[in-house]
Amino acid sequence: TVQYVLLDAEQLAARISVAESDVAAFYEQNRKRYSAPEERRARHILIRVAPDAAKSERDAAQARANALLARLKQGAGFDELAKTESQDPGSARSGGDLDFFTREMMTGAFADAAFSAERGVVVGPVDTEFGLHLIEVTDIRPGRIRSLSEVRDEILAEVRRAQASRRLAEDADAFGNLVYEQPDSLQPAADRFGLKVEQVGEVGRGGVGSLPREHPLNSPRLLASLFSADAIAKRRNTEAIDTGAGRIISARIVEHQAARKKPFEEVRDEVRSSLVRDESRQLAVQAGEARLKSLREGGDPAGFSSARPLTRSGQTNLPAPAMEAIFKAGTAKLPAYVGVDLAEQGYAIYQISKVIEPSAESVEKRAAEVRTQLEQLLSQQDVADYVESVKRRLDISRSLSRLGAAAQQ
Repeated sequence: TVQYVLLDAEQLAARISVAESDVAAFYEQNRKRYSAPEERRARHILIRVAPDAAKSERDAAQARANALLARLKQGAGFDELAKTESQDPGSARSGGDLDFFTREMMTGAFADAAFSAERGVVVGPVDTEFGLHLIEVTDIRPGRIRSLSEVRDEILAEVRRAQASRRLAEDADAFGNLVYEQPDSLQPAADRFGLKVEQVGEVGRGGVGSLPREHPLNSPRLLASLFSADAIAKRRNTEAIDTGAGRIISARIVEHQAARKKPFEEVRDEVRSSLVRDESRQLAVQAGEARLKSLREGGDPAGFSSARPLTRSGQTNLPAPAMEAIFKAGTAKLPAYVGVDLAEQGYAIYQISKVIEPSAESVEKRAAEVRTQLEQLLSQQDVADYVESVKRRLDISRSLSRLGAAAQQ
């Protein structure tokens, strides 16, 4: 049996009160962050031609694009032409529609053309690394600054997280000193910081199976300290351990039972259940593999659930092994079938009936999103590095009594 106290930035954030005037001030100081850039919706017809294609091939692509442009100017429907003539499989079936996008989401020449075109006017051919495009802007969302009411909850959460992180950094030393200086109880630390001493039974050297693996009590560093000879023999608090994600924990053993071999009578039912479970799993795998072989040889595909779209990045309730197997499967011949051993959940067979390739523009759109995320991470790291450099240059002292008093406010 183990007791522990947890200093958690997320819990600190929930208790922090932020004045509306502070929210408004933060908004005014960071208005640029809440600007929504102009978005345009467009559809296109793509004639593929590689940047390094021979002149004859490029001339042929240009002639084809010009011919399609002429048909559009003569009144041909863009939707129908895109479905039959566009070489972008990701958007052709939807009439070339690319949905809304910002300038940064598209490649240079395409973005320049789309954001300078008038609504309803076909422009092109536009030459990009993907080929030649005929583009028609179908809708425009002007750029704007999101209002304070729209972003208030975001600001509240961010300010609370920032204040909680600062308070956690300030409290960490005092918390660590308390659990070290009063090693026979966690209650003083709990009282000082307004925490609750939690208790959990059946904690093994491998952690607590009933808790998520990311729970601080399952931290390898904590478990190593908790099961040290000194902690077991003297029932002392562990050191304060930073387990990441803004959480610092200390624990102590209240009751310890040495490792022993249980008598067979005590584990009879557990052994029986384990054997039945293992045998059932083996039978499920054998039956599943036999069915999979039959399906791949043209057997009756009855019994599958209704088809639904699946993307790599979309939300899904499928297990990770199933997702990995599905997206690794060969799809030269459809329908394709994939079998996955899901351990305790049995053996699953998935039917792949259609593959929709992403459009060239959606690939560029996703790349732009990833670039933006990386830039934000780098910016945050720059700020953190600067703060650390300032700390190293300054002579900072902490008063444990003041820190404790602040934590109780």
